Amino acid sequence: MTQEELGDAFYVSDKSVSKWERGLSMPDIGIISNLATILDVSVSEILKGEYGESYILNFLVLVLKKL
Repeated sequence: MTQEELGDAFYVSDKSVSKWERGLSMPDIGIISNLATILDVSVSEILKGEYGESYILNFLVLVLKKL
């Protein structure tokens, strides 16, 4: 799944997804549940930052590689 495809799923730009990956911003709380479903992870994994300090980057990189 590309940044563009993920962005399209949530009506955000690929640049927004890039910012999530780089830890410059976070997804809107309103899409966290659906994001977790699409990426096949739990909401708590996203919210707790279980992937380290730059977890959103690590998280998205790991998940996008699985798809």
